[in-house]
Amino acid sequence: MALNDNTQPASTKNDERMTLDRALSRTHLTIDETCHVLNISRPLAYRHAKAGDTFPVIKIGNVYRVPVIPLLRWMGITQADEDALRARLAASISA
Repeated sequence: MALNDNTQPASTKNDERMTLDRALSRTHLTIDETCHVLNISRPLAYRHAKAGDTFPVIKIGNVYRVPVIPLLRWMGITQADEDALRARLAASISA
């Protein structure tokens, strides 16, 4: 499948990129935030969200939300990996 020239992940407010560490502090992500976590383009993310055949998506009206924990599992991140990420995040905050 060929992608158009718009293959960069979408920008978020204040051009802050969503990272896995930041995603762990949330329960759900927007499609734009999910683009950054997965490093995919916005059109590709919406195409997959509409198809509902890849990463987990919840549609509320016309708005898509991606639940973080199911997304992590879909990415192959286990509970042990998640715990290690959370511990690293907590250590960096308290340092």
